[in-house]
Amino acid sequence: MRIGLVACTKSKQPYPCAARQMYSPSALFRKASAYCAREYDAWYILSAEYGLLAPDDVIEPYDKTLKTMSAAQRRAWGRKVSAQLKELGNHQYLAHAGSAYLRPLSGVNIVNVLAGLRMGERLQWYGQRHAGSGERASAMPSIDASSRPDGELTIAHLEHAARWYRDHTRFNHSYISLLCRESFLYRLRAAPEELAAQDILRILISGFLNKWGCRLPANVETARAIRESLVSVAHAATGLAQHSLLESDLSYEATGVAGHIGQSYEAIRTVKGVGPTTASKTLHALNPGLFVMWDTGIRGHYSGVLGRKLATGADYVAFLAHMQDLANSVVRDFSLRYPHAVSVELYLSELLGLERPVTLAKFLDEYNWVTIVKEAPID
Repeated sequence: MRIGLVACTKSKQPYPCAARQMYSPSALFRKASAYCAREYDAWYILSAEYGLLAPDDVIEPYDKTLKTMSAAQRRAWGRKVSAQLKELGNHQYLAHAGSAYLRPLSGVNIVNVLAGLRMGERLQWYGQRHAGSGERASAMPSIDASSRPDGELTIAHLEHAARWYRDHTRFNHSYISLLCRESFLYRLRAAPEELAAQDILRILISGFLNKWGCRLPANVETARAIRESLVSVAHAATGLAQHSLLESDLSYEATGVAGHIGQSYEAIRTVKGVGPTTASKTLHALNPGLFVMWDTGIRGHYSGVLGRKLATGADYVAFLAHMQDLANSVVRDFSLRYPHAVSVELYLSELLGLERPVTLAKFLDEYNWVTIVKEAPID
């Protein structure tokens, strides 16, 4: 087998997630991983903290690099990763990593694909090959829509909606600004009691929620109330941090994932001035990979689809379960059209030239807003 090896990066998501998503803020990682997924039989990540990682391994963010390790630490890391590679088998390993991550390895058949290329040259190398792959992808025969069950969402529909959203709104600027507040988001998710009310007011309420159509009172009292609500469900929120929309069991049980979602939603709703829209957007800030946002128009539409009012925590879970069905249909269609691509999120984020990759849950929100609220044609 031909197996790609991609180095970890300094840029990371500030929350626990799959390794392929953890390093996705790095443009170099996105391009390298997309290339390896497309061209090789399999690919893995060389992590300074964890050693050899499969793309779907769920990990915590960390701050460690081989460049700052002592010589003894690098040798120990090299022995560990070399042993892990040998356990995979006697394959050809094609490395897309710097020499610092390759020198400690021994006894393994490794080819340094980009040896001697600097950062800019590496990005250019991937860009040239991405253009070629795009030509191949566009030449693929389309899949007959009649072969899909009614009601399924396709990658083409999601892409068209995301393009319309990108070209006709300015909302993403405040959204990306929030994602860049990594230290704030980490404390919001893991230790809300440590956050100053002024920071919640400035970054979450004024900088994100109210710019996204919420009408929260912009005062310290509201910020404190939000902080207290998050502290009250900190245990549930911590448990939900490791879940994504595609992988969560959303059958409603008080002690399961769905129960924790319902509890968190209801806790945020106790804040004066917080309605269903604000609650969903606050939850999305806690875990962008799990929570899909909604507003009045979107709730009204899916209220008819699901046959329920859509106001309580249990109703929000039912909405998420429906979003999960749509997400699964997109992934099925995507895997048929682009079997070697890394993921829907990275594919769309790269295709649209986004400043930072966003999650499938965010793309579903854009699809809902474009097609339901704006009634824009995307066929």
